[in-house]
Amino acid sequence: MYLVTVTRYARKQIEKLPQRDYLNVLKHIDAFAENPRPYGYIQLKGEDAFRLRVGNYRIIYEINDSIITVTVIDVDHRKDVYR
Repeated sequence: MYLVTVTRYARKQIEKLPQRDYLNVLKHIDAFAENPRPYGYIQLKGEDAFRLRVGNYRIIYEINDSIITVTVIDVDHRKDVYR
């Protein structure tokens, strides 16, 4: 099992989400402990980060297999997340 950590910035972004999306995003973040590379994940070009689509929101995260951790960096609406 992977240890999942969420940065302070990502936590604030998650708290701003509408209730339905909030619960859905948290469900996917919790699932990273079992499988940090779920169906539909994509590695971001030029970075060591990954992206997962959850409705209109994107979860940006890093995987460190050597110490078995997943760090959630950002969660935001698809129009704003890559800026």
